[in-house]
Order: sequence, then C-alpha cells, then structure tokens
Amino acid sequence: MNPRIALAAFALAATTALPSLARKAEAPPQHLAAQQVIHLLDYVSSDYGKAVQGGQVVNAQELNEHLDVLAEAARVAATLDVPAASRAFRPLLAIEAVRRLVDAHAPEADVAAAIRQTRNDMLAFFDVAEAPRDLPSHERGRLLFEQHCAACHGSDGRANTPRAVQYSPRPANFHAEDVARALSPLRVFTTVRFGVPNTAMVPFDFLSVPERWDVAFYVSQLDHQGHAERRAEDGAFALGELAAESDDELRADLRSSGVPEADVEPALTSLRLHAPYEPSSLQPKGTAGIVLRARAALSKVARQVRRGDRSGAKTALLATYLDVVEPIEVPLRAADPALMRDIEARFKDLRIDIDRSSEIDTKIEQLRGQLAHAGRTLDASGAKPSFATTLVSSAGIALREGVEAALLIAALLAVVGRSGPPERKRWVHLGWATALALGAATWLASQQLVAVSGMSRETLEGASAILAALVLFYVSYWLFAKREAARWVSYLRDKAKSGNAAWSLFGISFVAVYREAFETIIFYQALISQPGSGPAAALGAVVGGALLVGLVVFYGRAGKFAPPQSFFAFSGMLLYGLAVVFAGQGIAALQTTGHLPLHPVALPHLPALGVYPTIETYGVQLALVTLALAAALLLRSQRTRPTPPGASGPVTGSREGAKL
Repeated sequence: MNPRIALAAFALAATTALPSLARKAEAPPQHLAAQQVIHLLDYVSSDYGKAVQGGQVVNAQELNEHLDVLAEAARVAATLDVPAASRAFRPLLAIEAVRRLVDAHAPEADVAAAIRQTRNDMLAFFDVAEAPRDLPSHERGRLLFEQHCAACHGSDGRANTPRAVQYSPRPANFHAEDVARALSPLRVFTTVRFGVPNTAMVPFDFLSVPERWDVAFYVSQLDHQGHAERRAEDGAFALGELAAESDDELRADLRSSGVPEADVEPALTSLRLHAPYEPSSLQPKGTAGIVLRARAALSKVARQVRRGDRSGAKTALLATYLDVVEPIEVPLRAADPALMRDIEARFKDLRIDIDRSSEIDTKIEQLRGQLAHAGRTLDASGAKPSFATTLVSSAGIALREGVEAALLIAALLAVVGRSGPPERKRWVHLGWATALALGAATWLASQQLVAVSGMSRETLEGASAILAALVLFYVSYWLFAKREAARWVSYLRDKAKSGNAAWSLFGISFVAVYREAFETIIFYQALISQPGSGPAAALGAVVGGALLVGLVVFYGRAGKFAPPQSFFAFSGMLLYGLAVVFAGQGIAALQTTGHLPLHPVALPHLPALGVYPTIETYGVQLALVTLALAAALLLRSQRTRPTPPGASGPVTGSREGAKL
C-alpha cells in the first residue's frame, strides 16, 4: 500500500503517551462521522492509482484494501442523518457508486472525480471543520513530532529509521514526490485522528484538536525546509485554504493569481514555512482581507448550490459582489481595468449559471483565481500610494461620479437663466445641495445606526437612476419639442406661472445628484482607508469639485452667447442623452441586485455611457434613441408646413427669446 496517507506506524507511541496531554471535546458525532467518511474517501482517492492502472489491476492486495476502506466508509455513513433539504444526495448511494467504479477497475480520474463530488456534497451538508480556530504553534508541532512521530518517520521525515523497516507498508517518506504533492495539513490532521484501516497507523485521539493541527502543519512543511523562499505571497491565503489545500492545489492557486512560474516554488515554500503561523492568515487586513473574504464567501455559495438552495446562493453571490468586491472596484479599475471588467462579467454569468449549470464548482474556482489575481495586482500597485497618487485618484472619483450630474445641473441653470425668472435658479441649487447633504447623512446613519448593505445601496442607486431617466425623458422631450425659440419661450412662460415649475426643478436636481452622492462617498471611504491618505483625498475632492463647478459655470457662460434656437436644441439633446445614460445605469444596477432579469449579449460594454451588454439595457436605450429620431423627423416635417394665419413665426435672437 502506498504510504502517502499512512503517516506513521507508531501504535507503541500511542500506548505510552503522556497523560498530561490535554484532551478537548470532539465535534458532535454527526460532524465527526462526516469527517471520518471524507478521510476514508480521500485515502482511496490518493492510493487508487497504485492498485489499478489503465484499467488493469497491478496490485490486487491494494485493491482489496480499498474495497475494505469503502466498506468502512459506508458503515460510518449509515450513521449520518442526512438533512431534509437534501433531495438528491445520499451518502450511502454516493459511496456505493464509488465502490462500483473501483470494482469495475475504472480509470483513476473517474474514481477521483466521483470521490471529489461526494466529498464536496459531504462538506455542503455537514459542518465539517477544515481549519484550526487559532493559529497553530510551530514549536509545539515540532516537539510533538519528535516525541511521537520521529521514531518511524525520522526527524527529517524521510522514514529511514530502524523501526520504519519493521512495518509493511513502511511509514511515509514526506520528501517523496508522490507523497509531498498530495499532502495537506487537513489530510494529516484526519489521519492522525482516525488512523488508516489495515495498517499500523492507529488513531492518535489522545492528542487535543489544536495539537493535531500543530503536528499537521509541521508535517506539511518538512519537504520545503531549506528551499528558496519568496515572502511576497504571505497573507494572500487564509488559514483555511492553507489547511485544506495540498501542495499541488496551492501551486495551481498561485499560478491562477498571476505568480510567474519561476516564483511558484519559492512562494509555495513561504506559504508552508511561515504563512500558517502569522496573524495575517487568520485575520487578514486591508486589500488581502477583502479578497480573502470574497473567496471564502464564494466557497459558501458553492455549498448552498449543492444543498439545493439556489435562491439563497444567488442572494449570497450578490452580497459577495456588492459588499466585498465592489469596495476594491476603484483601485482595481485603475490598476487593471480589463481584470475588473472580467470579474464583473463572471459574477453576472455565475448568477445565471446557478439556475442552469452543473459546473458551478469549476466556475467558482475560476472566479476565486481571478480574485486572487486581483489581490496580487493591488498589492503590486503599491503598498502605500503617494500623496500625488491619492490626490489624483480622489479628483478622478469626484469627476467620474459627478460629471453627469454636473452637466445636468449646468443645463438646468443655463436654460432657466435664458428663459425663466432668475429666482428659479435657487431651486436648482437647493436641489443639488439637499442631495449632497442627504447623501452624507445617509452614509453617517449607515455607519452609526444600521449597516446599509451593498444590496440596499445598489437598489437605491438603480431606482434613483430610473426615476431620473423618467423625469429627464419628460423634461428633455418638451425642450426638444419646443426647439424653436418662440415656441419654447411661450411654453416655458406658461409653466413658470405655476408653482409646479419650482418643484420640478428641485426634484430633477435632487434626484440626479443624490443617486451619485452615496456611491461617491463609499468610494472615498475605500480611498481613505489607507493610513495617512485623508489629507490628499480631501484635497483631491476639492480639486475635483472645483473642476465640476467650472464645468457648470462654463456651460452657463457659453449659453449667453449661443443663439437661442441652437442653445435650446443642444440643451434638449444633452438632457435626453443623460436620460439614456441613466436608464442604462439604472437597469444594470437593478439587474445586479436581481430585481430585473439579466440576459447577456456579445455587444460593447461602455459603463460611462450607461451601455451594458445585456438585452434589457440595449433594448431600452435603443427604444429611447428611436423615439428621439422619430421626434426629430416629426419636427422637421412640421417646420416644412406653412404657418397658420395669426401664429407666431420663429423668433431667433430676440429679447423675448432671451428672457421671459
């Protein structure tokens, strides 16, 4: 039998263990039984290739032992109470399916896939501990290994001791390639706890749970001692990942995160020798913490899908994106915009796949790899941004988030200044000022009173964008329809007489600015999370705000010199264009939260223009553009008709066109 899993044959040591070793209460029986089943299946998966190769039995004794192990796994699985939520998963049936494959001498890949499926289902339905609650102790792990394991495995883990030759199979050589590549601390932990059937490896249940983890992490590093290291990857993996993943799995994770091939082995050595013992692996901070929380949340999503809770999985997926991933959107978009777009697209695709795809595990693993790449990209972009970098980023946020609202405010002020009572401007100013104040108050309330989730924030932004689009559609339509100065002036004079005009101006200004305010504050919160970045971010916000004010003033000044007919036409088209942008942004936000259906298409993606590659956003925006073209054709046809007797002709450049 391959000794890869048989970690030690130290039954004698078990009988002479010091009674002073502390015992800890085991997990509840159900959890413990599930963990034992997983351990037995892992054993078969790792050793099956030594019994059957190419459909031919190469070691009949090994094969019979695997069948015995599967029989033991079935016996333990029979004690499990499968949750009522499980309709398709039955542990006994799953183990029986594996046994049939082994009986039929199926290819190793098929057996491994069936076991992996069963293992993942077990993890989804039973709360099996896969990582220590606290940091392991390297020194205690070394002492326990020397006391209980070195007699068989040797102090260096090569199993070349006098006692080792007395056992068949011999204790594992942890430096052997086939052993080291598949070894994980979790596998060592379960082997120490449950032993291996039909070998001298008996359960070491006299060790406490923390002590087993200490030994497990120490054993996993034996093959890396003395190798070259690269510490840059420390903190990139959570303790749970370091515990559950084998060396080969960590290698794959490092490659998927963008680590160059030449650095994979040094990075892996660092992960095994140092990372498990550092606080950052248990409670990661900063960007690394955000990325690790997202990856852990995605693993939970996969388990919800396996339990059949697809609705809950979609909700959890949305929360993961909005609450965990979105805060790194701004710095990641600056560092690698293509990667950020790809992550956004994969989240949307995964939401659809949850309902119709059976390859969720693979897709989630791919997304987890991209998130790891994102974390590495952000770390590489600089641990502490300079004052100038933070200032530019801050000004960029203000400009990017505020330019649409600023253009709208500028158009409203200019239109009212040209054609309405000057006092109407105060309602426009009151609208945007109220929106900014309420946005800040909303953020303060979310921090002090109740946490506003990303879902709520995105829903609010989406609903506000849709409302702004509807209002702008109405306003821009009558601006467009009354494009000739005389008609427009006559229409606006009638509107100005009613009290509704002031409230309309206030409402448009308020809605357009408020939808941007809260999101902008969230982005600034992420920006100022870096130590010492507050002053630069504040100055950048002032610079960005000043540029926006300049844009508003410039638009108003330009309107004073432009011909009324051209000015009204441009203003109408600008407001209508913003209505199209807001409509696309609002639909996309409500699709993100799951309030609207989502059907992706292979079309351009231009977020700044509200253009998102879905049937819904393209359909609504194309409809709005079509309406605008139809209105333009209608107006053109109306201008070619003769003017009725007594009707006012076009008044271009008149004083009446300049002021009511």
